[in-house]
Amino acid sequence: MNSIVLLKFVPVDAREKSKGLILNPADGAALETALSLAGMEDIVCLLSMGPMCFKELMEEYQARSPKLRSFLISDSAIAGSDTAATSKVLAKAVQTIEKQQNISFDLIFAGRRSTDGETSQVPVETATRLGFPFISNVDGKSVREGEKELILSRQENNNITTYSIKLPAVISMMEYSHPLRPVSLKGMRVLKDNPVVILSLDALGISHNRDWGIQNSRTVVFRSEAISIERKKTYYYTNIDEAKAGIEKAIRSALTEDGQNSERTKQEKIHYRTLENTELAKPSHIMVIGERGSDSTENLLRKAVELADISDSTVILLDKGTENTSDCVDTAKELIPYIRRLAPAVILAPADSPFKDLCGAIAAVLDCGLTADCTELLIDENGILTQIRPAAGDSMIASIHSKGPLPQMATVRSGFTQMEKEIEVYLAEMKVSSHFPRVTCFESTKESLTNEPSISDAAVVIAGGAGIENSVEFQKLATFAKFHGIAVAGSRVAVDRGLIPYSRQVGLTGRIIHPKLYIAVAVSGAVQHIVGIRNAKKVIAVNKDPQAAIFRYADEGIVADWREIFTDEYCQ
Repeated sequence: MNSIVLLKFVPVDAREKSKGLILNPADGAALETALSLAGMEDIVCLLSMGPMCFKELMEEYQARSPKLRSFLISDSAIAGSDTAATSKVLAKAVQTIEKQQNISFDLIFAGRRSTDGETSQVPVETATRLGFPFISNVDGKSVREGEKELILSRQENNNITTYSIKLPAVISMMEYSHPLRPVSLKGMRVLKDNPVVILSLDALGISHNRDWGIQNSRTVVFRSEAISIERKKTYYYTNIDEAKAGIEKAIRSALTEDGQNSERTKQEKIHYRTLENTELAKPSHIMVIGERGSDSTENLLRKAVELADISDSTVILLDKGTENTSDCVDTAKELIPYIRRLAPAVILAPADSPFKDLCGAIAAVLDCGLTADCTELLIDENGILTQIRPAAGDSMIASIHSKGPLPQMATVRSGFTQMEKEIEVYLAEMKVSSHFPRVTCFESTKESLTNEPSISDAAVVIAGGAGIENSVEFQKLATFAKFHGIAVAGSRVAVDRGLIPYSRQVGLTGRIIHPKLYIAVAVSGAVQHIVGIRNAKKVIAVNKDPQAAIFRYADEGIVADWREIFTDEYCQ
């Protein structure tokens, strides 16, 4: 099985780029998965974009196996490319390498995202331009080879779903899939005879004056600013017993205030009008691609109506439904005629994997801009959409505009605080007629926390962070949460380690929540995490480091090893 791995080198610290570069962690997992699947005669190629100084970095990773060959796209004309322009160059490079090396790639691997920015749409847009099927967020430990297909699993909200995908294909990998093997002597010897190949735009046979670089990118950052959150005055507990009692008292108080942890008051009803039987009231449209009845879709519909009131637009829900598990690339191509007929000025979707993948494929076909994982949306009377999302390792907030052809596209994190009035939207059902699907779902199981309270609704949320080292330790928090009837969550680090599902990640790149009480256990307090809990009524932090940033934003603090607080006896 010949494969190619897309690599990105990122700053050690996105806020201080002078500290050097490392391989993006999810790309390392992708590389190791590719090597583990390669047979004796197979070749694994590494492909990256960047300046010539990346050559040494490419050599370091090529030396991990004698099977590896490396290609670096380096040309000043591609500097500043956004994800759309990047995917165009990568797709062309894959085709060029196949011709030069006289091979065909069965698989293209990528990391699901990079630590210095949201790049999750690059693999799916690359797949769409190549005409390959695509699956994201794959657990590398689940990947196995079938007959002209790959069997793999990924997490989708509260489910672990297993798919078969026809080859050739593109897949993106979770960070924790596989630890990367070290440099080998055989790899170093082979590197001497197979140096890194440098590819310019001329070598790829493409023009310098269209589609590439910052001038021809489909999105533009017009403002970026550091995230600023007001510091709190923290009360510190003086001993362990007092701290335990304080946590218990705070939980009881929050649950009582919330009506013994009953569900939050439901928002007013959303009324749907069937699009086929009505004429659209206004010429400008905002289309939401989602799943009717889901919390994330309804949250986004309310935001869309808010935007529509300002821009004098009509809101349309394109309902994906629960049964549509077709390949996102094939689905996008079937939807394009329908989208072109309606000609929406804006397309929005929840930032959940199936919708992010589908939007990436749609954006590639329409050749329009897409901003992923927005945390806020603004619009003016002329319909210009401002898409606001985290940047620079989640330490900054970037404001982005689309440029080039419409629609303006964005995937959006849930967590908006919105009006509760009744709203009305148009409804269209997504109908996909693929008779020979290239991606097939054949098993779906509920993850272990499915029946536990949702972090979006819960009055009390307890979350574990980087100081919790393994699943056995994390289970203590889950046991504590279950005993008290509260929700359990995690930081980005906990999710990347596979300790808790992504659906329970708190922060800018996870969920923005509004509990009455938030208990942060061994959470460092990165700014992107704090933004996710800034609307919590009360925060209690447990961390053994008295200088941990989390204490700046906590109402109550406990300076202690979390294991001293959450003992087996206390958790049960």
